[in-house]
Amino acid sequence: MGVAESCTPADVQRMFDVNVVAPWRLMKQVLPYMRKQSEG
Repeated sequence: MGVAESCTPADVQRMFDVNVVAPWRLMKQVLPYMRKQSEG
């Protein structure tokens, strides 16, 4: 990417979506099954 000043708001949004939102969505989908099985 480069230095922070060179990032556009769209770049930051894309990085946030990939690194924060996507894992959170995955956990929301998987955790109920893991809890039901009592293991992961």
